[in-house]
Amino acid sequence: MEQYRMFIDGEFVDNGSRKMIPVINPSTEEVLSEIPAGTPEDVDAAVCAADRAQKDWAKLPAIERAGYLHEIAGLIRENGEHLVRTLAAEQGKTWELSNVEIYFTADYFDFMAEFARRYEGEIMQSDRPNEQIYIHKLPIGVAAGILPWNFPFFLIARKMAPALVTGNTIVIKPSTETPNNAFEFAKLVAKSKLPKGVFNLVSGSGGVVGHAMAAHPKVGIVSLTGSVEAGVKIMRIPSFGHAGDGNLHIYLCRDKDSHEEWLAKTKEIFKKLYDLAEEMGGLVSGEHGIGYAKKEYLYDLCGEDQIQLMRKIKESFDPKLILNPGKVCF
Repeated sequence: MEQYRMFIDGEFVDNGSRKMIPVINPSTEEVLSEIPAGTPEDVDAAVCAADRAQKDWAKLPAIERAGYLHEIAGLIRENGEHLVRTLAAEQGKTWELSNVEIYFTADYFDFMAEFARRYEGEIMQSDRPNEQIYIHKLPIGVAAGILPWNFPFFLIARKMAPALVTGNTIVIKPSTETPNNAFEFAKLVAKSKLPKGVFNLVSGSGGVVGHAMAAHPKVGIVSLTGSVEAGVKIMRIPSFGHAGDGNLHIYLCRDKDSHEEWLAKTKEIFKKLYDLAEEMGGLVSGEHGIGYAKKEYLYDLCGEDQIQLMRKIKESFDPKLILNPGKVCF
């Protein structure tokens, strides 16, 4: 039985005294492997490694970054049969569907690599003479990818490939139910020429590892594929984990409200927010329940004061209100 190790800063990390989580074949109930239960310290090590690597990674021409994605696609195809067998055993997916997922993932890496030639900035017309406005798209920084159990291998690519080709680095957390394929993928990354720290893999529960990833101040974007409940938890984490530097994003969960009830509540909330922001010299805008207060809204508030203010706003308006201070989630 294999004991997998987390992949951080280009190295497989010894498990040491970490608690191990069994991975079970759902068909035979055989224990296939054990994976380490990561800690917030492991997440910090992975995120900091990704942050260090990101600056040099972003300096590479996009077409050069694409070359690494093509290399990974080739390694997946070379090891396809082993990956198919791994996925089928841990997930209970049929051989045919596992085969499709593995080889389609390789195709997706190649597909996203081609965007190195396709993503562009913009030039906008200015209202002033002799002036042009250029929009230059820059990397966000460190991405956090949280994977589900039911399409796990392909979603590594869905989160990793777009992030890498556009100059970001990534930390991936696989599901504890189907993690083996992600660890086998990490072995392929270790064989590739991908610079260390660009891809990192940390395993463990969502409540510990996922929480630490989403709350980490050096993570700029969180990509979660999972349940609505998991998404709500992730969206709430940055609000009370640390104060953001950007806009204060406000979301009203619809739940069982009708569309008309939801819009009515939204209008009421944004009217209150507008009045509050006006008193504080800030701005509020929003449409259909999604809006933001400009940075000036929290101009004199930072750190714990900002967190306390967000709690007061939430308590005052609606228990289904979610506040997110600037971290991008999708």
